[in-house]
Amino acid sequence: METKHVEHQVRFRRIGGSLVAATCLAASLVWTSVALAQEKPLIDKWLDGEVKAKFPPVTYNGPPIELRYSTFIGEFPIDVRAFKRLEAETNGKLSVRAYWGNTLANMVRGPFEAVSGGVVDFGNCYVSNSPGGITLHSALSTPFAFENSQQASWTAMELYPEFLKKEYEAKGVYMIRMGLSRPSQLLMSKTSVDKLADLKGKKIWTLGSPYVNDMIKALGASPTFIPIPDVYTAMQSGVLDGVANHDASFALFKWVEVARNHTKADLWAQTTEYCLNKQKFDGLPSDLKAIFYHWAQMVTQAYAQRYYDDAAETAIADMRKRGIKMDVLSDDERKRWSAATQPVVDAFIKQNSQNRSVEFFAAMKAKSEKYSKMSGDDITKMLLDKPIPGIINF
Repeated sequence: METKHVEHQVRFRRIGGSLVAATCLAASLVWTSVALAQEKPLIDKWLDGEVKAKFPPVTYNGPPIELRYSTFIGEFPIDVRAFKRLEAETNGKLSVRAYWGNTLANMVRGPFEAVSGGVVDFGNCYVSNSPGGITLHSALSTPFAFENSQQASWTAMELYPEFLKKEYEAKGVYMIRMGLSRPSQLLMSKTSVDKLADLKGKKIWTLGSPYVNDMIKALGASPTFIPIPDVYTAMQSGVLDGVANHDASFALFKWVEVARNHTKADLWAQTTEYCLNKQKFDGLPSDLKAIFYHWAQMVTQAYAQRYYDDAAETAIADMRKRGIKMDVLSDDERKRWSAATQPVVDAFIKQNSQNRSVEFFAAMKAKSEKYSKMSGDDITKMLLDKPIPGIINF
């Protein structure tokens, strides 16, 4: 059943191929088979067309419209299923042509320029890769703020219109959706880490903002960035002592093959933003605008629940089978790590007080606590009924 989702192509072509594409496919099939053996999540039912979101009726009767999507990752099964759902929900009037693996534009270097300039209609425009002009956004990566991706992603989207929208749109684009990963954990190539002192002097890789880099320094480690394709060999050779990222990524990029130790530290979430060409969206018929807007938020929850959260559990099970030592910070040790990073948080709040940082942190805490009590199906039910307003004004 699930293989059909992966292989089915809906008015977008296979462009490019990579190790990332192969590992995306393999990882997706593993975690999907596990989930399907259990009760099918509501978000999967939506992806398969078994439940409907309250999209407006399609009234546009002109020729089909195609959107060009560009991403730095290889062909990803959740995207494949989501693009199929978009075309079905719009009666074929809106479709996506996907360009995988940076084959249309480099979505790591210069993504905002590619989208605002019309080379790409939409794609990943991560703030962590292009932080210029962005201030308060980094606060979403505050350690110990979230427990899982579905909670973090919904919180971030609700906060965006009031606190983050102005700076993001100043880059000449709309933000169409934003998700947060599960909290980052530590995957170490050789040494075990279960105490703060164990991190002293260690070279740790993360795809993070200056705010996150300051967190790593506060923990006594050295933030070390190299391109993702080189992380595997860097861990293998000792150039890196470890990586800080969400568990699903450890399996996706095969870093588990060169690791001996894992520490559940529940640090910062990785933000993943997707931007949209303003002229392309503004030119869409009103009914297709509303469907695309709502659809994109459904995709955010599909990523949160089916990849960042579910795939993480599969990755953890795989690490145990591989014999990787699995450490968990004690309550006292967690307090030490929190105390070590708190000065960075305090400095950030003070530095960004003119951007309402105090109000932002208070709102983030309240929403995080609220959504921590909700299941994935609970959140999906809310979203099926209506999307979060204000991400784009139209």
